[in-house]
Amino acid sequence: MRPWYSLGLDYSVASGSENLKPDLLPAALQAQIAGAEELYLAEGLLPPGYQLAIKTDAFTQTFAAGPQLMYRHYDKATFFLRPSLGALRERATPHPADPFATAIAQQLAAAGSKLNWTGFYGVGGGGD
Repeated sequence: MRPWYSLGLDYSVASGSENLKPDLLPAALQAQIAGAEELYLAEGLLPPGYQLAIKTDAFTQTFAAGPQLMYRHYDKATFFLRPSLGALRERATPHPADPFATAIAQQLAAAGSKLNWTGFYGVGGGGD
């Protein structure tokens, strides 16, 4: 737009798998899962030392936009500042391997997968 000002858009996509464990969840959910685990253990429905881990596939997209402000005072270097606003879209699909994990996954993602959006802002910078 100007020698010192430009606009930029960014889109990225990533996918992968992980084991979802209770310590990755909010404290309230951790407590609920621990309570359910104790009940299942007391009834003999889980083996001693059972550790909940649900294989989960994730698909992530990010969308960002913002200006880039450049400082062109030096002949051999250009410095820039890049503030941006954006959104993150995440779809997680659990693949439980046992009945207890299936019950927990059903509570976390009743539709078979979980889709979340969240906004973000940030500032970066650098030089060329």
